[in-house]
Amino acid sequence: PNCAMAGTLVPFELVERVLSFVDDNPSRWRASAVCRCWREAGRGGVAAVGSKLLLAPLGAGVAELSGLLRAREATGLELLGLTRSMPGPWLRSLLLGPLRPPLLSSLWLAQASGLNDEGFAPPGADLEDAEAEARETGGLPAAGDEDDDEPCQRPFFKKRSPLEIVDASFTSLGDGCVRALLCPSGSSLRVLRLAHCVELSEHALGALANACCALEILELRFCRGLSACVHLAPLLDCNAKTLQALDLSGLPVTDTHVDALCNCKSLTELALFGCTGFGVSVASGLLTLPKLTKLDLGNCAQLAAPVGSKGATAVTMAAERATVFLARVARAKPSTAGGSRVAGEGDCSVQGEGTAVDASVGAASLRSLGLFRVASDALISKLAQSHLGSSLEELDLRGCAKLSAGACLSALGQLKALRTLELQASSLAGQDELAKLAATLPGCDLRASRARQPNK
Repeated sequence: PNCAMAGTLVPFELVERVLSFVDDNPSRWRASAVCRCWREAGRGGVAAVGSKLLLAPLGAGVAELSGLLRAREATGLELLGLTRSMPGPWLRSLLLGPLRPPLLSSLWLAQASGLNDEGFAPPGADLEDAEAEARETGGLPAAGDEDDDEPCQRPFFKKRSPLEIVDASFTSLGDGCVRALLCPSGSSLRVLRLAHCVELSEHALGALANACCALEILELRFCRGLSACVHLAPLLDCNAKTLQALDLSGLPVTDTHVDALCNCKSLTELALFGCTGFGVSVASGLLTLPKLTKLDLGNCAQLAAPVGSKGATAVTMAAERATVFLARVARAKPSTAGGSRVAGEGDCSVQGEGTAVDASVGAASLRSLGLFRVASDALISKLAQSHLGSSLEELDLRGCAKLSAGACLSALGQLKALRTLELQASSLAGQDELAKLAATLPGCDLRASRARQPNK
């Protein structure tokens, strides 16, 4: 009854995950007779569809798959292997029509080729079409054959659980799929991953902005169809209180969008890799988010010196941008005798002799920062001197080929909490630099090549 194996307690989630790969009902029934824990684990969880035992039912039709999901009271569906090529009409019958299992609330449809407007949500498709397909495949009794004592599947369809988790990354999900699959469950959606959905358009983003109001995780990275992100700011405003993780890498993020991000006080992870449409002064506001622990600003060219600048000009401009970016989290300078000093931006104000008020109260306690190809000597130096330097555990400096060993090694040595340092293709990946870093940062995992180089 307690899932003990060789004296070790097996977590319930692990038992539930293992049993999700058992596809034939007799085996599941025998497993449910082992103990109470196995019986409870076999009743729900995510059904990982794609093993060889389920390919035969899929060849006959989608009705058998729906019956299997209902029999095990599955709460989630994950497509694996060949099942990712399931035709769009089958997916529509399973997810939108009366064949949909009542407890289904989580979908992992990554790389599903049938998830497109042409097959999954063609113009004019509705529930009647899905029901007709279900009757043809044997999933529902023919019209007029329903037993009066047994309720038809349509009331069952009306009482189905709304979707809470949807992963449709690397699919051709378009406007029709968003309106048919996501918008009806908009108020219940908590996790939405749509990475690399090239067919996702501004109209679909607007539909999500009108429907979703409780998102906790949102992933829209490299959705090339979002050419202006007109409806991104309203979407962020509607989910400002609940949003915790956000990935907008590769999108045309502007100052307006960053201002909306600064209002998401519950945000803990933010990725803006390759976003070059916002200014440095606006980006500094992200460092004041109180719960932010992970920030990726890699390939954001506005943090580095302008392209084409050389020599002293490049160094000066990089230092100016670093100062502006870290102004709000700069450490307080010691007060002068007498206690009367004018506080500048990001500095501290002085109250009385020798008493300083920290200007970075409420600033983020970053643990991970990505600066792929944009870090400069000035930025690393000011980062080490700021309040972020005391909490930073992971730092990404890959591709930063213009860093000078002397200044950077001294600054990195001040990051005593650092546990992982990415240095691939950077000017600090040489043997001499790595040896000095190993002596300065004992216990830090220095990664200078594809193979990890742990420092013990």
